[in-house]
Amino acid sequence: LVYTPFVLSGSCSSCEPLVWSQSFLTPLGGSFVSTDLVKAPDIRFLSSQFRKEQALREKAATQRAVRAEEESENLAGELTILEDEANEWNEKSSNVQEQINMVRITISEA
Repeated sequence: LVYTPFVLSGSCSSCEPLVWSQSFLTPLGGSFVSTDLVKAPDIRFLSSQFRKEQALREKAATQRAVRAEEESENLAGELTILEDEANEWNEKSSNVQEQINMVRITISEA
């Protein structure tokens, strides 16, 4: 038994110390009443099964990494194309602005 100096809220009707008895918190001096417990599922499995599943997880992770790298390269390529197009439009806009200024000068001199 392990003495516990506090009482959990709602765990018993009086404020008496509790102890651990058979993995259950029980009032000191009180009787332990077992309830029907749900049997825990068997979580054991073979190491060969673990290795097989681990290999599948690693393969899936590698495939995700490759896809992410390919997507990153595709996006970088698209960004380069958009930057080139933006530069072309800026040059065209600059040329148009120069032509407009020349027309204004010609009009003002006339």
